[in-house]
Amino acid sequence: MSRTDKLLEEILKWQKFRGMQEAKQVLEDVLSSEDEEKEREQRIAYELTDGEHSTSDIAARISVSHVTVSNWQNKWSELGLVSKETSQASYQHLISLENLGLDVPEIPEAEEEEDE
Repeated sequence: MSRTDKLLEEILKWQKFRGMQEAKQVLEDVLSSEDEEKEREQRIAYELTDGEHSTSDIAARISVSHVTVSNWQNKWSELGLVSKETSQASYQHLISLENLGLDVPEIPEAEEEEDE
């Protein structure tokens, strides 16, 4: 590996570290609320914003409207905390709360639909 490659790797390592620290601070600010229940809902919604769950799925898990979850995700998108690969895709967080060392409330299980 060349000296330039080693230097670039070192720079990248420190940029990632700095970015994670900044992301942690932004998430702590954005997801905090004086209302404990709202904070719990937002943290769960953020954690479930993993590209696998739709807005409606997330809303059902935390008993809020899909519009509420959509508004949160749009806000997080503007801050660069979540993104979509395509306009039809589900949002995906850049990093989970757990990976940043932030508290993740217990995530409710999805309700299974009854067979008729």
